[in-house]
Amino acid sequence: VYNASHKVGSALLQLGINAGEASRIGIAGPNSARYIIAQNALMNYSIVFVPLYHNYNMEIL
Repeated sequence: VYNASHKVGSALLQLGINAGEASRIGIAGPNSARYIIAQNALMNYSIVFVPLYHNYNMEIL
């Protein structure tokens, strides 16, 4: 999980997403290994994690 979350976090930084409260990322999805990896990546790189209910459609979000 650590190596995978490090890869995701590094990719986010390369995309220009900076650490801190100004950067918020919402993730919608069922509980899974990928969800946990993404959540850990955001927390490890000090990016604010916003959990979203995965059954909502895009109009509601």
